[in-house]
Amino acid sequence: MQVKLRNERTGEIKDVKVGWSWTLFLFSWFLGLPLFVRKLPIWGATMFALCILFWVLSAFTSDTDSLSQIDILYYIVDAILFGLTIFFGIKGNELTGKNLLENGWKFVAEEDQATHFARLKWSLG
Repeated sequence: MQVKLRNERTGEIKDVKVGWSWTLFLFSWFLGLPLFVRKLPIWGATMFALCILFWVLSAFTSDTDSLSQIDILYYIVDAILFGLTIFFGIKGNELTGKNLLENGWKFVAEEDQATHFARLKWSLG
């Protein structure tokens, strides 16, 4: 289900999906690019930093049977990235919608069933 939001200043209209975000689930791990596109720079920068850290740590992981501190840190960062991709799959569209609403966007059809569903799902009252 999607809702339409309009920028009051420019008249631009965007469709925002309500529910699971496959785009963020599948691609947010890649330098956080979809998060930057959705104008969520803090989350994008977080994913960017974690991705770079993950790639740097992967160059220093050992091939031996024993785990070094770098190996453990590598697995921790990997788990955090995986957890965040699931989080963005679940909450990404909500974060996008709320961010747009906070920046002056309004629902196009206030009385629409999709708008009521989005307000309920996003805890907007």
